[in-house]
Amino acid sequence: MKRLAWGFLVGIVASVMLFGCKGADGPQGPAGTALTGTLYGKVQAYDSFGNYLGYMSGVTVNAEGTSYSATTDSLGVFGIGGLPTGTYTLTFAKAGYGTNKITQVQFVGGGDYFMPNNAYIGGLPNFEAATATAAIGAGNLNVTGTVTGGSPPYNRRVIMYIAKTSTINPSVPSTFVRYYGYYIASSANNYSFSISVSSLMSNYGFATGNTIYVAVYSAGYYDWSYWDYPTGKDVETAYGTVAKPSSVVIP
Repeated sequence: MKRLAWGFLVGIVASVMLFGCKGADGPQGPAGTALTGTLYGKVQAYDSFGNYLGYMSGVTVNAEGTSYSATTDSLGVFGIGGLPTGTYTLTFAKAGYGTNKITQVQFVGGGDYFMPNNAYIGGLPNFEAATATAAIGAGNLNVTGTVTGGSPPYNRRVIMYIAKTSTINPSVPSTFVRYYGYYIASSANNYSFSISVSSLMSNYGFATGNTIYVAVYSAGYYDWSYWDYPTGKDVETAYGTVAKPSSVVIP
């Protein structure tokens, strides 16, 4: 009887040692095969005055930061093949148009994926900002100026960037605090912005004695912009090549 009890005890101890104790982890096996597939979509275009041009061929579509790209065909269709699973920013570029982006595109891979919404590009303006003057009066930042060129009877549009330094680049959102748009009637060649100084101080951290820097650009009729997640700002894509800068000190 004692011999049977002893054997039963030994069995329990062995079981605890075998199943109750965790051994050291072994080497990790190789990662599984990455999924790839083809990302399809369509690109539509507008000219600088907002006229619809249809689906656009010859647009280069690139997964930003990678070598994966494609070009739209005669129907405006693109297909980026061999694209691995991931989240991408797609850029859309063609000469004479502003380079637009679609951010946070999640691609699963393992097959074909068709983007549910079309991409858009807008034509670059064929006029330029000629003058810009900034002043403060009646509690407002007032910026006035003129444009030259263009093709009336279409309305034209300018955009004004506001910043805390003189280095303003419309394609780099960290260089400005925000921008405003203004439509110029086809019969006119002048523009006028009026922005509350108190709103600039409360919303963007300007203070008495600070310099407000502005830069005015000609722009496409539509606000073709994309959202830049790191800075939380809209980024305009179709603007002119000539910037008219000005500045004023908050009294």
